[in-house]
Amino acid sequence: MDDYNQLPDVLSTTKFNQLSKQLAAKSFEYIPPSIAQTYPVKLADVKTGLICPICKRKVSGQLKCPTGKVGKLLLQQQAVEDWFYLMKGSITNRECVYFLELKDKHAGNYLLNKLPLQPVNNHKLRHYVMSHDR
Repeated sequence: MDDYNQLPDVLSTTKFNQLSKQLAAKSFEYIPPSIAQTYPVKLADVKTGLICPICKRKVSGQLKCPTGKVGKLLLQQQAVEDWFYLMKGSITNRECVYFLELKDKHAGNYLLNKLPLQPVNNHKLRHYVMSHDR
């Protein structure tokens, strides 16, 4: 292999490491547009509730999926991420309660504040977006 590597180095190792650090410092996680922004997807067409990614069953009223053994908090986190990838780049408490089939607005508020999301606005107009530094 070394016989094929006969070209001189364009960058020194020090300069390469310096540029790598600068690039990493300025990078951020790419969040693609939601599927509903690209295709005509309606919320009524999407299955709501907590769906186990292992057994594909709906989980409700339990601390974890009895078949797939996935915990409720992880299911909720995945469902909120699904919202962002499927529907739109923000979620309100009302949308969260509907989409995850939570018992009330307090459960939605608790969950949205517990997840690594950024709140935008106050009170009635509040919605949450994905944090770029998750």
